[in-house]
Amino acid sequence: MTSLRAVFASLVLLLPLVSMRSLASAQECSHACPRRERDARGCCLSAEDRMAARCVPAQPAQCVVAGLAFERGEGVTADVTRAAGLYHRACATRHAEGCRRLGGLTRNGVGVTRDSDQALILFRTACDQGDAEACFQHAEMHEQGEGTPVDTTRARERYDRSCQLGFAQACWRVATLINDSAAPEDAALATSLLDRSCRAGIAEACRTLAERYVSGRGVAADTTQALRLFESGCAADDVLSCERLSVILRDGGIAAAEQRRTERLLERACRDGRGPACNELGLIFEEQGGRVAARAAEFYRRACEDGEPIGCGNLGRAYQEGIGVAVDLEAGVRLFRQGCEGGEPGSCVSLGLATEDGRGIARDVAAAARLYRQSCDQADSLGCIHLARLLDEGRGVTRDLAESLRLFRRACEQQEDLYGCANLGLMYERGRGVPPDPTRAAQLYSRACEGGELLGCASLGALVEQGIGASADPARAVGLYTQACEGGELYGCTRLGLAFRAGAGVAQDDARALELVTRACEGGELRGCNALGYFLERGLGIAADVARAGELYSRACEGGIPNGCTSLGTLAMSSDPAAAAALFQRACDAGHMLACSNLGSLHELGSGVARDVRRAVELWGRACEGREPRGCFNLGRAYESGLIGGTASASRARPHYQRACTAGYAEACERIGVR
Repeated sequence: MTSLRAVFASLVLLLPLVSMRSLASAQECSHACPRRERDARGCCLSAEDRMAARCVPAQPAQCVVAGLAFERGEGVTADVTRAAGLYHRACATRHAEGCRRLGGLTRNGVGVTRDSDQALILFRTACDQGDAEACFQHAEMHEQGEGTPVDTTRARERYDRSCQLGFAQACWRVATLINDSAAPEDAALATSLLDRSCRAGIAEACRTLAERYVSGRGVAADTTQALRLFESGCAADDVLSCERLSVILRDGGIAAAEQRRTERLLERACRDGRGPACNELGLIFEEQGGRVAARAAEFYRRACEDGEPIGCGNLGRAYQEGIGVAVDLEAGVRLFRQGCEGGEPGSCVSLGLATEDGRGIARDVAAAARLYRQSCDQADSLGCIHLARLLDEGRGVTRDLAESLRLFRRACEQQEDLYGCANLGLMYERGRGVPPDPTRAAQLYSRACEGGELLGCASLGALVEQGIGASADPARAVGLYTQACEGGELYGCTRLGLAFRAGAGVAQDDARALELVTRACEGGELRGCNALGYFLERGLGIAADVARAGELYSRACEGGIPNGCTSLGTLAMSSDPAAAAALFQRACDAGHMLACSNLGSLHELGSGVARDVRRAVELWGRACEGREPRGCFNLGRAYESGLIGGTASASRARPHYQRACTAGYAEACERIGVR
């Protein structure tokens, strides 16, 4: 290994202690200074020369003082190369701070040639002289493998020494190294070091210790103590501490007096320009709702103005949804973009949703897909989920079921996002990218629902209502729909409305059904719009309006709801069978089995498409296997009429009629004499 002597020999002092100004002409020589501040010719030294002249071998600390002045430009012109030379003179006498500061410049290549080997020697020399920060940097280089192979054992030894010498950052680093250890002695030591680091002002240490008090790991569980530590971390502008503090407040898990005290702390931090605290206050006031919602927008605005991009995203959402401010879709889009460009992936998702729906910006599904991908690349699970949805539907991107399935599975299983689990359940239910598995779908929906993801509750209800993948129980299904709808999941409102329409698990009530699907549609739930179109087309509880129904079907279809394409295609069958066929094909490809059955019927008749009985039978078979009773009925009819095989066969038709009848298709029941 390179010796310390060699290091000193290689670090040549590049600048003399006396400036070349001592050679200036006699006309430039001034004698208007004390004698001690003159050079050999009697000329006054410059400020730089006077500072450098303080460095003498007998007083190495003065060399460091002079070096700091040159490094920072304090009282002299900044000159990092000259600073390095002065630190070098101090370190030559084994002065710890001189060696450590020279090591820092050498490690980073500032003022001297970058040289990790020499930096290691300089830090080791200073550490051996008792310099705590030098021990820390020496440990850090061993941990990161700078100038030496990675050696966590050696790093731990040096961090320990630095911590013992009083360097709090080293104590925090040791705590992080052993925080996940299951050994009782490590748990106790980690708690002690975290406490010490937190008291020294390291916000992350306060947060980590608070999490221990929440979980009771290594300490007795104590919510009050955890709250105090999260407050300390938040006051030091640790974003995650503020978030955890806000969650506790919003969950109402603390006494009212403590809640008010914590709100005051967040307000004080917000007034001090700490954006994360402002944003968390916005979330608290939004959660409280009512007249204080305006304060939510106020604090989101402060967070955004203080450079907190998530505050911009939340303010954008407030403008889009009218939370405490008048609705302004364009302002919402501008704020989403500001948050997204500031690196906040959730704002990119919000901008993507606005772009996909055309809210305050021109509708552009391909641009939305790019925004979702940008967010997903930053490991944002919601961005991945929305990208997977478009990949599944083939909107704005090339359809890729395998990639869609991978992203949903990643969100559910790796990122533990319950919304991802609900969407993964849909892939298993519909057999997209995997063989259909309604039992697995029900399990995923149940997991999501039990974790509070209400889309899972609504989707589970749909399976329970039909007895697919779970025991049939219409009354339980209504309970699940109600839970979802009352919790704000509008798909639950749509399903509940359809249950009232059918009288499944609840008394039949068209007025109540219409109210629910209207609420869902007005909230942007496109399956609700498709259902509302059905009511308008048939005049159920409302004056019939086929044109308005078509608009709603079109909106649902363009928004990626295959049922909407099927409904729109059905309207177009008589006036434009070719357009109807294209719509049925689109919906069938997206997994809507009624569309497959309808497309088969068009191929049977040669209406809007070439007549192709074989293709018709194939489509009816696919629909029947997908649990669409009309597909099974059409297969039965084809066998009964001899369309299949050329010979009429009632016996071969009967199993298909039976299957359709069991699924509730009345005409099939009539064919086999079942009432």
